[in-house]
Amino acid sequence: GGYPKIGSVIPLDTAKLAQLSPGATIRFESISPEYAHNLHWLEKSRFERTQVVKC
Repeated sequence: GGYPKIGSVIPLDTAKLAQLSPGATIRFESISPEYAHNLHWLEKSRFERTQVVKC
């Protein structure tokens, strides 16, 4: 039941989506689960390299 799902937003793009103005146009792009997974780990490694290490 329910409504058909037209798309999903990968977690990496949720912050960008949240910053859009009301009425903004968005475009969904088809990507594989493997590609989404790779994007996640790439962004995670970039983020971890920016962390301050307390000694």
